[in-house]
Amino acid sequence: MDYRYAKEGDKAFNANAHVNLGYGFSAGGTITWNLDTEESLQKGLYLDYQSQCWGARLISHDLEGIGSIMVQFRLLGLGEMMGK
Repeated sequence: MDYRYAKEGDKAFNANAHVNLGYGFSAGGTITWNLDTEESLQKGLYLDYQSQCWGARLISHDLEGIGSIMVQFRLLGLGEMMGK
C-alpha cells in the first residue's frame, strides 16, 4: 500500500495484493483510489501460472472506465510476449 500526492493537488491511495495458490498458480490485484473524488482511477486482477521454463498470465484491467483483457506469455530466458 502507498499514498501518492501530486504537485497538482491530486491525492491517491494505491493497494496491491499477491497470493500464491499452489501448484504454480497465483493471483493478485491492484487498485488506485482518488481520495478527492472518492472514485477508482484504475483496478486490475490477474491469474498467473508459472512452470519451470514458461508462464502465462491472464489480466483484466480497468483504467478510468476503459476495460481490457490481456494474455501474457513468458518463456524464461527469452523474455515476454503479449497478445490481446
